[in-house]
Amino acid sequence: MSELQLLRDQWQIVANALSIKFVAPFVLKLRDGTEWGFACLLPQFGNEQGILIGTEYSANAFSEALESELRSFIYVGRTSSFANQR
Repeated sequence: MSELQLLRDQWQIVANALSIKFVAPFVLKLRDGTEWGFACLLPQFGNEQGILIGTEYSANAFSEALESELRSFIYVGRTSSFANQR
């Protein structure tokens, strides 16, 4: 099982237990046409549009997420985590 799938499954369990909204998988289509998959989107957290949760950092994907309506995200890596909210 991939880190992305494991994180998605864990958030699904949490979402069910807490009765919070959970959107997964969540794919952001970038301007260059590529797609970047996040573990999930939690619409009730972060800013008005929700917060993205991912396992891998992509400068392009996170930059475009920040420029779009999805301005909040959490990156959870094997050795570090990073969060940003505008």
